[in-house]
Amino acid sequence: MHIIHKGRIVGVVMYYRVGKTYGLSGEITVQGSKNEALPVIAAAILNKGRTVMRNCPDISDVRIMLKILKHLGCNYKFENNILELDSDKINVSDIPKEDVTKLRSSIVLAGALLSRNNWCKISYPGGCNIGLRKIDVHIDILRKMGYEIDENEETSELICGGRVNGDNHIRLRVRSVGATENGILAAVLSDGYCVTFSNVSKEPEIVNLCKALIKMGADITGAGTDEIVVKGVKSLRDTTIDISCDRIVCGTYLAAVTAVGGEVRLLNVNKNFDKSILNELEKFGMKYKISNDEMWVSKTCKDYKSERDIIISTSAYPGFPTDMQSQMMTLLSRRKGSGIIIENIFENRFGTAKMLNKMGADIKIIGDRIALINGVDKLYGEKVEATDLRGGAALIGAGLRAKGITYIDNCDFIERGYENLEYKLKTLGVDIVKQRSFRIETEEKESNSE
Repeated sequence: MHIIHKGRIVGVVMYYRVGKTYGLSGEITVQGSKNEALPVIAAAILNKGRTVMRNCPDISDVRIMLKILKHLGCNYKFENNILELDSDKINVSDIPKEDVTKLRSSIVLAGALLSRNNWCKISYPGGCNIGLRKIDVHIDILRKMGYEIDENEETSELICGGRVNGDNHIRLRVRSVGATENGILAAVLSDGYCVTFSNVSKEPEIVNLCKALIKMGADITGAGTDEIVVKGVKSLRDTTIDISCDRIVCGTYLAAVTAVGGEVRLLNVNKNFDKSILNELEKFGMKYKISNDEMWVSKTCKDYKSERDIIISTSAYPGFPTDMQSQMMTLLSRRKGSGIIIENIFENRFGTAKMLNKMGADIKIIGDRIALINGVDKLYGEKVEATDLRGGAALIGAGLRAKGITYIDNCDFIERGYENLEYKLKTLGVDIVKQRSFRIETEEKESNSE
């Protein structure tokens, strides 16, 4: 008697294979901002005409958003990072659940559809598993504006309808980027209604959304301050919008250079690049120079030996962004001395710590908001798993410093926000390749044959 093993392919798993890299060099162009492009795509719904977006990142999150817009009746053409949207025929406000649950930013479609069609049906959004990210602030704003919202907890759906006729001054209970965007979009076409939103988010992505809407004909003031005033208009006009560089993607490349050294030239970088990111990376010995839309960044190994403790605390803009927290955890893992990361935005954003510890890091999590990191001499290549977008990118950074080969599963998480990542890193000299494996379901049977 012996055992016969039978199996069948039940799925395909894509992963990154990353080898240790000694110094980066070269030139790459930083992609357009994911967190700017998605709400601007939603804003295009408000224009019963043609909206063109240049420098739009070709990433999976954008593709999912476009799939939703196609369902709504929007026609589009997307080639070479130029997105042309024709929203004239949009007459559907029922968004497929399967798409919404894949994309957190889809929630901003609620405000856009309410502004255009006076109703929408949308499921609770999905995205990365980095915390609860409740949408109660979104719902609160829309209700105060006068919209009726029916929450169906059994189906996890929201049915929203009505017209704006509510408060003229609405204060957000907490600063929320998405809720700020939703309120703005919901108010843009409310002709005759003026609303002031206070305690709003100040992120560059909010400012650029408002600039795009103003270019389309909206009446908005105060973006980048504590108060944003929206005076409703009857309609918007056709226009062309340039998406700015993705500050988190750029920060990820900066962290990679800081981790392994080298000198890199980055193109399409805002001259007013996020100082909170630059200030923290300088503590690790990174040097930079910005001229026009270019950044030169360099790092020598000797600069990596600083033994002073580093404390990083995430907060709303202009504070240090939570989306760079995982990348900093990787840097802290491979340096002399210790570091502390305090996460003030999301309660479940230390998933990467478990993977880094598997590679030899020394990270202790206190509660769900504090990480204590003691630097180690070496990290070791292991099979690890990306559990969210930015954490996956951080694991690639860890692989650059690790002895041996690092295998990073679930690379689809990473591709939600990074365009052509494998190619761009190879351009800089990184030993990285995207590979596939097959998930096999096995079955064992006893046999009497010999």
